[in-house]
Amino acid sequence: MGDLARFLKRRKREREVGEVEVEGEKIEEVFRKSKKTIRLSVKMGEEGGMREWLKEMREEMREGLKGVRKEIREVAEGQKEWMRKEVERIKEEIKEREERWMREKEKMKERIRAVKRELGKMKAGGKGKGMEGIRTDEERGKGEGNEIWMES
Repeated sequence: MGDLARFLKRRKREREVGEVEVEGEKIEEVFRKSKKTIRLSVKMGEEGGMREWLKEMREEMREGLKGVRKEIREVAEGQKEWMRKEVERIKEEIKEREERWMREKEKMKERIRAVKRELGKMKAGGKGKGMEGIRTDEERGKGEGNEIWMES
């Protein structure tokens, strides 16, 4: 074996151990492949700054989300209030219509009573001209048809 082969073997062995002999002193090899290199403090500082920045961003996001939630709640409350007012308006409108219908119903009942009174007067006067087709209360039975209009 030549000197070159011995040198390479020794160099390989030294790399495995992780120490290099230079001028009689053993120095630990810094750039070994199997050894992890320690990060520089500058990079650690940058990375720490990045972590701080990420924390700040998270905090800003949380605050932003809180604000959005608050706005959503306010909008929802506003919509509830608007819906409540709208329902009240519709109830009032329905109540007015019902009252109008009840007045119209009373007017119709009054008309029917007036027509019945007129018929009663006609009957009292006897069977006259045009009375052939009209039945009297006895002919049709008392109260027939009244139950429809007497409902409340």
